[in-house]
Order: sequence, then structure tokens, then C-alpha cells
Amino acid sequence: MRAEKSTEQYERRDNMTIATYNRQHNENIEEMKNYISSFKKMEKRQAEKRARESLIRSGVLNQDGTTKKQICG
Repeated sequence: MRAEKSTEQYERRDNMTIATYNRQHNENIEEMKNYISSFKKMEKRQAEKRARESLIRSGVLNQDGTTKKQICG
């Protein structure tokens, strides 16, 4: 027979989940700050080219640089 989990066990698991979420959220924010900072250090043309390539890779833009229909409705 399986032992029932206590409320304390569930709370501990939930706290760990929240802590993990918060850690990941903070890492994501820091990574985005670094990403933006790297663009600010580039010449404008280079930053625009890199941003366009990134948007194409991520699926926001088509290869010709136009916004995909799924993105803009």
C-alpha cells in the first residue's frame, strides 16, 4: 500500500517549484539584459542585421524580413 503524502511534503514540493521558477526567471532576465547590452555596443547596421537574423531564426520574420501572419494576426 502506498503511503499518503502529507501536506508538509506537498508544501515543500511547491516551494521548491516556486524557487526553481524564480531562479529560472532571474536567469532569463539577466540573459536578456546581457543580450540587449551586446546590441548597444554594436554599430547600428550590425545590430539591425543581427536582430533581423535572430527574428528570422526564431520564426517571427519570414526569410524576406516580413512579419509572419501567425505573429501579426
